[in-house]
Amino acid sequence: MSTTDQTGAEMVHPWFRQVTQDGENWQIHLDPAVLAARPAPGELVADHLGHWTEVYDWTYQEVGGAPPAETVGWRASDTGEPLPAEVMSEWADRTAELVLSTGATRVLEIGCGSGMLLRRLAPVVKGYLGLDVAADVVERHRAAGLPGVEVLQASAHETGLPQVRAAVKALQPDCVLINSVSQCFPDVSYLSGVVHDALDLLPVGGTLVLGDIRHSGLHEDWAAWSGNPAEADEELLYDPATLAAVAAAASRPVTLSFFAKTLSADNELTRYRYDVVFRVGDSPSPDVPQRSWEELGRPDPATLAQLTGPVRVVGIPHRPLSAEPDAIRGLDLRQALNGRDAAVGLDPWSPRHLSLALPVAAAALPPSALAAQGQAHEPLAAFARVRALETARRELRRAGHGRPAGITVHVPSGAGHSAAATRAAVQAADLAGRTALGGDGIPVTHEALSRIPTAIDQLDAIARQAMQRVLAQGRPKVAPRHEWILRRWESVLAGPQARDRAMLEPEGPLLDRACAALGYPAGMATFYRTALQHLPELLSDEIPAQAMLFPDGDMARSLDKDRRNLSNGYLHGATGSVLAQAAATRGGPLRVLELGGGAGGGTEAALDGLEGHSVDYCFSDISRFFTQAAQERWGERIRTTLLDVDRDLVQQGAVAGGSDVVLAANVLHCAQDIGASLRYIQPLLAPGGLLVVAEATREHLMVLATMQFLLSPRDDTPPPGESDARAGGSVFLSPDGCRHALAEAGFRSLSTVPEPGTPLSAVGQQLVVACRL
Repeated sequence: MSTTDQTGAEMVHPWFRQVTQDGENWQIHLDPAVLAARPAPGELVADHLGHWTEVYDWTYQEVGGAPPAETVGWRASDTGEPLPAEVMSEWADRTAELVLSTGATRVLEIGCGSGMLLRRLAPVVKGYLGLDVAADVVERHRAAGLPGVEVLQASAHETGLPQVRAAVKALQPDCVLINSVSQCFPDVSYLSGVVHDALDLLPVGGTLVLGDIRHSGLHEDWAAWSGNPAEADEELLYDPATLAAVAAAASRPVTLSFFAKTLSADNELTRYRYDVVFRVGDSPSPDVPQRSWEELGRPDPATLAQLTGPVRVVGIPHRPLSAEPDAIRGLDLRQALNGRDAAVGLDPWSPRHLSLALPVAAAALPPSALAAQGQAHEPLAAFARVRALETARRELRRAGHGRPAGITVHVPSGAGHSAAATRAAVQAADLAGRTALGGDGIPVTHEALSRIPTAIDQLDAIARQAMQRVLAQGRPKVAPRHEWILRRWESVLAGPQARDRAMLEPEGPLLDRACAALGYPAGMATFYRTALQHLPELLSDEIPAQAMLFPDGDMARSLDKDRRNLSNGYLHGATGSVLAQAAATRGGPLRVLELGGGAGGGTEAALDGLEGHSVDYCFSDISRFFTQAAQERWGERIRTTLLDVDRDLVQQGAVAGGSDVVLAANVLHCAQDIGASLRYIQPLLAPGGLLVVAEATREHLMVLATMQFLLSPRDDTPPPGESDARAGGSVFLSPDGCRHALAEAGFRSLSTVPEPGTPLSAVGQQLVVACRL
């Protein structure tokens, strides 16, 4: 537990990190540790799990007698009435078919409940082990004495308990089944831990079937259909991209196959839920072509069933979720495929569409194929807020305190929140970014930024022509340390060469106009122009790029030219918003570690955002020049230290678990191995900690022709990216590549700004807020 700063003895409680009182108004900041899922559930996570245990204990006790009927506890969200027995029977039949289609012979089911799947699977598999949290139902399953069946009481995260471990060792499962359980989990972090534990129990080729998942991409649809407010939903919802991040962080390679519900009835089970199969150690075939339904001519189920594989068809409109007149019911497609080695899948990129895999194995995808921004609705924060309010009122009554005018509970920003709260945080960061550009407290509109995409294209065209002109004269003289840049030029410029155009000459006015449209000062246009006029000398190292960029020898001031532009101004404003929210929702000083602080552009934005908040800010860089400059500039507002992101940060003196926020602004692309650097960062975060990354996610030809020379090593050190996924390509990861790298290192991207489709997104610089999985 962190130190508790409490001004009233009436409110001392281990859940509370800080309590302050202003008259009769109380402010309570929860300790992030009580919301942590790992290494063991924090107190409020355990409380959330205990809540669901009570729900199911009561549900099963009400029916009494033998193992409860299959429909017990199953009610429609819209009417509250029990779901019909025939609906639940078909639902269970389809799920059992999916499990058996994986080749399962020894099944571990986590959350076996009333035994709907136990009774269908146990007679046809070689062994079955069930776990459930409800003591009453466990005893009744044991009393039934089904052969080859063992049932133990345990929560989903308790597969390491001695009695469970012994039973698992005896069973040697080749399939773990978690069906219609994960909606009761508190957050994605807990889900991730359960999934990783389950995958570690399986042999190569084994499967984890995670079934009956509520799709976060259809949350608002479900709310409109059921009449229940989405914001108040007490269950966990998530999408395929979130699962892909979880899978990427697993200790073993896995693939994912997503399946639609193809039941006869039109209800919430068919509309808003899906299944996924993880397979351990499988590599999807690279020979499976993916086609869109539109591209195939909008075929009906019968025509789709005539396709020959291997093929994966996506974008099939799902009736009734899609308004397309030719939309197809999952049931109709399944019936058309009857007898074929094929499957009706969920389109993992679009929740209102189906997919078709032919054969079934064609459905398998690597996590990297789904590295989009995930979306989740996590109930933990709302639950914690309610429980903290109840606890605070109880403690005040015990102390004889009168009814307070108000109690506000602050749950740390980041993970664990509803989809609406996450969306609000994205909007706040975007607004802060555009307000920073306005300069008068009024946010710049997207329309006012509409010139940005054209200006970016113009800079690319000017740089392309300059590089092409150099290569057209034969292979230029190149210094060994710049060979990697020349190789990239040759790769990017391969193919037919465009004819020179006078308007693209660096001496012309277009360069100045494009730079001005992007908010660059005149000095940046001068640097670009000078560099483009001396590309042969830059390649040969006769003139170093540093001499052009820092003509007066003042490195810090010269670097300031590049950071003062529209994109960086936006990202700096958004960064300030994210850090201010982090400080406002965490009691005590916010512990911030900035990596690769450099000239201090990100530092200034962070400190501006944190104005008025208690903060412990540590500025770090690999260069003593920058740490000394930062100390002189900000004095007692910061601490400084030397840190190199290419080496283990803890071994260099960074404190494990000592940072509430790690800020890495335009530094990760400089790393020799981004994955390794992210793994060095991961242990630095405290419970509930955030990683805030500002990075370019698009290759700019103007940067490739000019600024990239600054990244060439001066010794035998390989250039950035030679040992990671960037090898031979751009030094900058794509947006999806960035998210996948984060996931492989154990992070989940919570939000990204600017959002796709906005003018600023054309710049290809993003602010990503991530948390530990």
